[in-house]
Amino acid sequence: VTVNTDDDWILVTSVNTPLTKNGNGTMTITPGKIAGNLIINSGTVKNSTANTNTSLIGSNTFTLNADGNYIGTGYFYKMMIYGTMNMLRVNGTTPATYKLENSLDLKSGGKLVFNIASGTSYSQITQGTSSSSSLTLSANSTIEVALGEAYEPKAGDTFTLWTVGSFAASKTANIVLPTLPAGC
Repeated sequence: VTVNTDDDWILVTSVNTPLTKNGNGTMTITPGKIAGNLIINSGTVKNSTANTNTSLIGSNTFTLNADGNYIGTGYFYKMMIYGTMNMLRVNGTTPATYKLENSLDLKSGGKLVFNIASGTSYSQITQGTSSSSSLTLSANSTIEVALGEAYEPKAGDTFTLWTVGSFAASKTANIVLPTLPAGC
């Protein structure tokens, strides 16, 4: 199924085939409604819940292309990111958590932004039930850490941004860290 629309809408029925999202509108989904791959080419897909216990699209692949956007938490089996994925919840300010069952491949040109709002509120990727999940950074991909406007880190603050079974990074992958205040 391919959806081409600039309108905002809510997916209320189950889709038993892959779904491709095109157009500038926002599609709101509920975990478990899509029983195939989800490809976001443009516009936004928003998760309607904070549920990280039910897979968003079963054991299928989530693909975010360069002009797509995803907002919300989520439980994913496999993710491929070619565009920028800013890890925020639906409100647009609270950091999101993703549970990863299999793999997250940050492709060339892809960017994953971890947001830190406070010492206890930050974006993170956790393992699902499988201990063999993986995070792979391809050539010219980027992981960025962004600090919330009201947060100023202190010496000793620590954050576990991802917990996976394996991690691999190309020599040309980028890690972009924020400028820290003196003493950190």
